[in-house]
Amino acid sequence: MTIYLHCGGHKTASSFMKMFLRKNKALFEAQRIAIHLDEFRDREVTPEDIIKLAEQDYQNDYQQIIISEDANIIGLMPGIFQPGDRGFFNTNSILKFSNLIARVNQKYSTKFLLCVRRQDSYLESCYKFRKTHGAKYSWEYFLDKVQKTNISWYDVVNAVAGYIGKENCMITPYELLKKSQQEFITTFFRSIISIDSERVIIPPPNNQGASELIIETIDYFDRNFSEIPAKHRKEILSIIKKYQVKSASKTSLLSEKSKDEILKKYADSNQKLFSNYIFYLPTNYYGVANSQNNSVSGDRQLATSY
Repeated sequence: MTIYLHCGGHKTASSFMKMFLRKNKALFEAQRIAIHLDEFRDREVTPEDIIKLAEQDYQNDYQQIIISEDANIIGLMPGIFQPGDRGFFNTNSILKFSNLIARVNQKYSTKFLLCVRRQDSYLESCYKFRKTHGAKYSWEYFLDKVQKTNISWYDVVNAVAGYIGKENCMITPYELLKKSQQEFITTFFRSIISIDSERVIIPPPNNQGASELIIETIDYFDRNFSEIPAKHRKEILSIIKKYQVKSASKTSLLSEKSKDEILKKYADSNQKLFSNYIFYLPTNYYGVANSQNNSVSGDRQLATSY
């Protein structure tokens, strides 16, 4: 029995992944692969929870299982500022999650699936998500707080790899989704199942980013209607977002200088991430050579391109 544990970091296509799994569940089950999506939404996941699921599926003649969970399995997204913050990149969260995988791996072969995203666009996306879900803090406040956090995908992956081995960590760049939904899905699941483009359903991206109009509207509420009760505020925001025009322009909160500074900060860890864990890169997309795709030209421009 092999367990594929998809840690869906918020704003890294986790909803898209779940939608794909949900729409193609029969295809996976036909190959004796069980699917479990957000079964522990109301509480933290424990090793015993995962082992129990695996035991039940094994009794039902499944050979592999895919478990996909979000914040309750590794931590909260940047922008949720609470006492005793259980953030995604928090050292304690990483240690706790790594130990969880280690304990499961003692019973069943465990593989780790993760979608990563370049830090500048990731932070912007997290902030916009929090704002459209009721957060009242400013972009400046958010950025000041999260800049104190080490948003290193490499640290997360490397901690897990220390328990289950580098070869069992399957990492896919979020940016591939922007290039090709089909290619993103094929890459993400290449170690589990062969994706036949004629048989699978590829859903559209699920969570639409906030447009410039939405951010400006939210800022207007923050300045002029701060006394609106939280319940009504969320209702208003949900209505605005529901009727957002899909072609509406997206606003960039970071200047080019700020983007460069963020990427420079994570240049070393991003280089290690791609050198050690991402073994497939589309040609002329990242411009980074790697061990399994020597046709990609360039001299590892990762520090500036990711």
